Amino acid sequence: MLRTAHRRLFVLAGLTLLLAACTATTGGNDADAQSSTATSVPLSTADVDDGSEDPGKLPTTPELVAELSGTLAVTVENLIVAVSPDGSYVDLVDGGANGTATQPVWSPDGSRLAWVFVGPDGESVRVRSEGGEMLESESAVSLPFYIQWNASGRQLAYLRPSPPAAPPLGDGPTGALQAGVIEPGEPVRPVASGSPFYISWAPDADELIAYRNGNELLVLSGDADSGRVPDGAGPYTAPVWTGPDTVIVSDADSIDELNIETGVRTELVKVPGRVRFVLSPDLQRLAFSAAENGVSAGEEDRLVVRDVQTSEQSVVASGSLLAWEWSPNSESLAWLSPEVDESASELPGFVWSFWKDGEVEAGEAYLPSATDVREYLPFFEQFAQSHHRWSPDSTAFAFAGSIEGRGGIWVQIVGQADEPSYLTQGDAVTWGPGEPPAVGSSI
Repeated sequence: MLRTAHRRLFVLAGLTLLLAACTATTGGNDADAQSSTATSVPLSTADVDDGSEDPGKLPTTPELVAELSGTLAVTVENLIVAVSPDGSYVDLVDGGANGTATQPVWSPDGSRLAWVFVGPDGESVRVRSEGGEMLESESAVSLPFYIQWNASGRQLAYLRPSPPAAPPLGDGPTGALQAGVIEPGEPVRPVASGSPFYISWAPDADELIAYRNGNELLVLSGDADSGRVPDGAGPYTAPVWTGPDTVIVSDADSIDELNIETGVRTELVKVPGRVRFVLSPDLQRLAFSAAENGVSAGEEDRLVVRDVQTSEQSVVASGSLLAWEWSPNSESLAWLSPEVDESASELPGFVWSFWKDGEVEAGEAYLPSATDVREYLPFFEQFAQSHHRWSPDSTAFAFAGSIEGRGGIWVQIVGQADEPSYLTQGDAVTWGPGEPPAVGSSI
């Protein structure tokens, strides 16, 4: 246990120091930093140093990367750019001298890209369609920090701080977080408030399940708080749907499937401690862990994959587990953990590892970007439902950070011995299934 505590303290100290160093450089995530203007954007891979004159740098875009599908939305300081997997196409989407663009998210079919924008005239959520049309939904005086598409790609849900002096919605406390719905091009519609707050769209309906205040589960329609779900208390983070009337939640000692109509809870697995879980896209596999002593008393955290139908499960990793994400085909699981050398005096490296059919492959050690550390990794269960690092065909994985002192966006071909490929500058990345838009369609 003493060794485990030492590992945890070292990892937490490393992440804290990393974030502090990056924040000192970038000015953090306050309004002044968000409204600053950038001086450059990589308009093509020719503008990006590929390390060809420095044998110490890793190579860029091998042949396998050139064959990947989809488009990556990359945050570069206060810009968003759309990039093809091999970097041959880079399109400025928004931001720069006219304002700050952040939090890009692809619709499920990749035909629409949404993001949060801060400009001289206020704050909004913008959407660009496949044909280049841009729709804008004004957000008044409070900036959404999270947005999520519904299954049809026609509505967005958002989370943001409640606007100053805004009355609580439903039974939510004043000054808490606010959840709402956006029809692209129309004003945002607040529907509930509370803190903390996590949301999930229903798979085939325009309603949300929301976990708020650490103790209640709500169903939210497009217009209002539709009422509490019986027996929906936690603690947990983001709930996730398994069917038209069922969601996965947890309580103090188990992960359960809850019928939101009847309130009946069916225990899936006994897990004492604070549970964190992510469901595979096909709804058949649950990847979960708990806090210390979470699965087996006296041992380190374990990452467990459990078949929802058969109840078969296997331990795929143990130690300090920071985040995990399923591949689109539900066959592979990626997770982030520290590469800890207890004799080292400098910051630890971190590694994305990949599991499939009982086999594990470890990626290259790196330092995550400040944006990832601050905005994405602490809430990975929520972002796993909307933002994807995996390629659409489940063969590659993208991440933001620094390898051997070189920061930016990296692409790892999974199942290959090749080192990750440097793609472009960037602080955060999400991979969508659509192909790059036609040249000249950017706003």
